[in-house]
Amino acid sequence: NKGFTRPHPEDLNWAIAAVRVKWGNYAFASVYLHPTDEAKRLQTMHSVDTNLRKLGCPSLAGGDMNATPKELEEAQWGVVNRGNLITPKGITSTNIGFADRMIDFGIPNRTMGSLITLYEPL
Repeated sequence: NKGFTRPHPEDLNWAIAAVRVKWGNYAFASVYLHPTDEAKRLQTMHSVDTNLRKLGCPSLAGGDMNATPKELEEAQWGVVNRGNLITPKGITSTNIGFADRMIDFGIPNRTMGSLITLYEPL
């Protein structure tokens, strides 16, 4: 287990899948940051950041962040600080009723970001 933490049964707001292929290991995190419970939000941010750092491989964290990239940068979330933000091409808002509020996006670390050459909205 190498010291990795698992989501507590009451806090299933994230999951990480580590994938091994013949040319390396990759980690993918699915993240939901709680929109109103600051303690849950911070716990999720800490857990995802800690586990991705422990894996130490190219990684991508994505999901419903319930915060803008700028808000997460201001919170000094390590995943954002060590990554390159990916937002859907041509989309300025993912929050119905709020123009220019991007809260659903992906954050590859710099190594994974260098491997991604194309991203399009689905």
